[in-house]
Amino acid sequence: LQLLQGVDFLDTFYQLGYKMLQLKIYYEQIEVESFIGLAKTFQTHIRRQSGIPEARKEAYYNFVAILRKVFRIKIGEKTNAQEIYQELQEIQPIIEKGWLSQKIGEFSYA
Repeated sequence: LQLLQGVDFLDTFYQLGYKMLQLKIYYEQIEVESFIGLAKTFQTHIRRQSGIPEARKEAYYNFVAILRKVFRIKIGEKTNAQEIYQELQEIQPIIEKGWLSQKIGEFSYA
């Protein structure tokens, strides 16, 4: 995370990938305030990008929406992982579906 802070991104998709990586790191480290703040600003950032196709925007937006719900399970605010898993299976488009499935699975079998 510290190494990524010094990188300048010339390409929008690299910047989006960086923000997704940050979200994953905050998720894994249970950095509640950082995660919530970045998730909110990332969704706003996605909506404002004019050079990204709408389907791609929606895929990023859906990723953040599902990850927020999974994070709520991780911090103990929500308990129904199966419900979120079902939503993940039905939502389209979405990126990082495999990673999200893995994270939800960690709660389903715990």
